[in-house]
Amino acid sequence: MRNGIRTDLACERKGCEQGERYTLHGCSVSKSRERAGGEEVEYACVYLPPEATILGDCSPVRAVATLLEEAAARIAPRAGCVLVACLGNERITPDSLGPCTARALQVTRHVQLLDPAAFSLFGRGSLCMVVPGVLGETGVEAAELVRGAAREVGAELVIAVDALAAGNPAHLGRVVQICERGLRPGSGVGNRRVPVDEARVGCPVLSIGVPTVIDSGTLLCDVLHRAGICGVGEALEQHLLRVGRFLVAPADIDLTVARCGTLLARAIGSCFGPVEA
Repeated sequence: MRNGIRTDLACERKGCEQGERYTLHGCSVSKSRERAGGEEVEYACVYLPPEATILGDCSPVRAVATLLEEAAARIAPRAGCVLVACLGNERITPDSLGPCTARALQVTRHVQLLDPAAFSLFGRGSLCMVVPGVLGETGVEAAELVRGAAREVGAELVIAVDALAAGNPAHLGRVVQICERGLRPGSGVGNRRVPVDEARVGCPVLSIGVPTVIDSGTLLCDVLHRAGICGVGEALEQHLLRVGRFLVAPADIDLTVARCGTLLARAIGSCFGPVEA
């Protein structure tokens, strides 16, 4: 992968150690590792089938759910209360993955509080969510709102959902990435906010996201390389990566975000929400 690309995907980043690749419930999965802040961070990427089959086939949901369960077992094996932090800006379609996930998520904590007998029939932990919005609208960092919510409900695990940036256009809407060390909202588009991680929130944080945008310079470099124009030169490539900041999304991004939000909600719900009859 070329240097200088802007991406949130570990499978695309230079410096990430690429691990095993295997098939899980019919979906291709890759593992990656990198050192950040003096510790090793692990990532898992699930490569989704064509968009038309994402919701018609439950295999992607099972694959994502399996990896979520494995990650949660490692960092919070006895988590009773799980808080889902649905990050992003509902008014900007490519950044609305978190709010879209929130609309499709079935929460259960209120049932536990109001009707413990009914809650006991679910056979799962207490699931709740928060939609913190964005700093420009609330004046409060998402990490601060998530920390307050986690403390108030006694969350033992936070799952942060956010849209990502890709370096390969083929990955837009087609990869689900899971990380066991939280996330920094806006990092893929150069808008680095306070991290949503264990140090800030006070409990283990899993992050999960799907790439919905690609930097215009990265896209141009990708197109030139795929066209076999190898004489572009490093100087021009670096110029393309520096000029302006335009983020490009697919024409059907509204459908992509809706599908992926529903997929993530179903995967999270199958791990921590009510048991389906």
